[in-house]
Amino acid sequence: MSVLNDFESIRLYRKRAEHFERLADRCAVAEEQQRYRLVANHYNALANTVQRTDKARVNQRLERLRAARKEISRQRTAKTQ
Repeated sequence: MSVLNDFESIRLYRKRAEHFERLADRCAVAEEQQRYRLVANHYNALANTVQRTDKARVNQRLERLRAARKEISRQRTAKTQ
């Protein structure tokens, strides 16, 4: 998944969670409120999962870039000696 798709998914999941929270707030029947809130919690969990996955992917990419930069620096140092 691309970064843009991740952000779009997160936004969509949060928006759907808000929608179900509003439905729960308007509902007079306690069982229905509970179901709507459960659905909202699932959408929030999905958004959080996508967000954590994206952060982990970014951190892995940064680590690879740091390692590559360190290797290039090491090679340059070895050439000058």
